[in-house]
Amino acid sequence: HQAMTCLLHLENRPSEAKISRCIQRGLSLVEGSAELTKRLMKAEELLINERLFGRPGAPSNWVFPVNDDGTMGEIKFANWRARRIIDLLVDICLPGDVNGKEE
Repeated sequence: HQAMTCLLHLENRPSEAKISRCIQRGLSLVEGSAELTKRLMKAEELLINERLFGRPGAPSNWVFPVNDDGTMGEIKFANWRARRIIDLLVDICLPGDVNGKEE
């Protein structure tokens, strides 16, 4: 039935939301600096392409989603990819940040 949500989608939507929130939190730490924002977006893209789904010299081809106004676009990943991303993004998005509380 169309009304019944697929279990994979039920798991994936919260995972994508967690990834988005983690990235948004990281971006908020560099808010006001277009250069630092671009660097953070590029660092996240590099992490995903060279550590998670590829390697240096043979990277994956994920592109960080950026809206026309330079803000973060909608984050979308396949379910298995979303699971792998969550833990590693915490390190790059929240340096020195524990549960949203800065040290």
